[in-house]
Amino acid sequence: MEGLTPSGTLAYTDTTYTGPYIRFGVNLEGRTAPRAPEWTGNITFDWTRPISRSWELGVTGNASFSSEYFTNDDSFLDYVNPSYTNLVATVRLGQIDGPFSVSLVGINITDEIWVNTAGGRPFLSPTGDDQVYTQNRGRQMFLETAIKF
Repeated sequence: MEGLTPSGTLAYTDTTYTGPYIRFGVNLEGRTAPRAPEWTGNITFDWTRPISRSWELGVTGNASFSSEYFTNDDSFLDYVNPSYTNLVATVRLGQIDGPFSVSLVGINITDEIWVNTAGGRPFLSPTGDDQVYTQNRGRQMFLETAIKF
């Protein structure tokens, strides 16, 4: 298809602690490291098409995914974030060889929430069940204008 540029990545990671690793009195040997999913990847495309002599339409999309992962490394009972997919898209109208463009940008279009990190609350014993979670942002939509100078 004229004007289409596809790309993608795929990564496999094996991050098992192969020797003794003591954390808060627990030996994590044999466990997967935190925030290290076994599989990650993305598929991206960028399509640009002239719609007149001086204007072009562009569409960009990205689908990234991650398999499940431990969110911290305090014990073998840490929170495991399930696998997820994140979709990002942009539709833009801009001048060909000109300085002006306007875009509609959508990030996390499906409004999927995942946990980046988790851990015990500060100043509490690591064996407590109180946890603090950091997560991604939900769906975000932007109208973006740009002028190159």
